[in-house]
Amino acid sequence: METEINWRSVIGGAVAGAILGYLMRRRPAPIKVERKIDLNRYQGRWYEIAAIPSKFEKGCINVTSEYSLQKDGTFNIVNECRVIESGNLKKSFGKAILKDPVTNSKFKLKFRGPFKRDYQILSVGNEYEYALAGDQSRKRLWILSRKPVLSKNIVDQLIDKAKNEGFDIGKIVFIKHNHLNEPCN
Repeated sequence: METEINWRSVIGGAVAGAILGYLMRRRPAPIKVERKIDLNRYQGRWYEIAAIPSKFEKGCINVTSEYSLQKDGTFNIVNECRVIESGNLKKSFGKAILKDPVTNSKFKLKFRGPFKRDYQILSVGNEYEYALAGDQSRKRLWILSRKPVLSKNIVDQLIDKAKNEGFDIGKIVFIKHNHLNEPCN
């Protein structure tokens, strides 16, 4: 008894398997987020101490983010920085939409346009005096503080945590704060 081989099915299955294998291999393991975030304590002004910067932050000093908790559980966000080259103040307005109400640690950020990006809180200080946040792709990372400076010991601990979560710490840039938000020229 002869068995006919449907070569289209074999080739199609092999291609589908290869694509699925490629996609599965490229998906990083989930980030270990903070167990439970108190959204009321997380809101307020954060100074960016160091980052794997997004497009908005590149070429800036005095980078801050202001999170304002809304009644619906979202945050309104105002990002500000001073452009080094021109001295101009740059602002960006967005919204953080809660995606994990169990931990309050995972959000989708929406700024201009239809695109949303991932934002996850990996760590906060006991008094919410600092935070470490990043995205699932590990392309963005932020070390945040309630003050324009943060102790080297804490920064080193947060960088170690980021490294252990698979972030490329060689891409981290430290942000200068001149404390007065004056033009930098």
